[in-house]
Amino acid sequence: MKISGLQNQSLQQLYKKQIERSERAGLSSSQNSPGQKGTGDSVELSANAQLLQKVLLELQKSSDTPAERLEALRRQVQDDSYDVSLQKLTDQLFNELL
Repeated sequence: MKISGLQNQSLQQLYKKQIERSERAGLSSSQNSPGQKGTGDSVELSANAQLLQKVLLELQKSSDTPAERLEALRRQVQDDSYDVSLQKLTDQLFNELL
């Protein structure tokens, strides 16, 4: 199907109008003050998603254990040479129960 003549001109005008509307919407939403919501797309995280994000960030911060230390512990466990302090173990278990 070939579009020509008047049909082509009206489609071009519609297309230009749509582009102008999109540009105006983009300008108006970017000019809003921080407290105002624009007409553009937005994303809001639920409270659960925000909590999950905080937990993941804390886990990333706390995982500062060097790879060499982990490898040494793996080898000790595999060789049955890893020594568990019974005093530390009982203290930690007792603290968990309280």
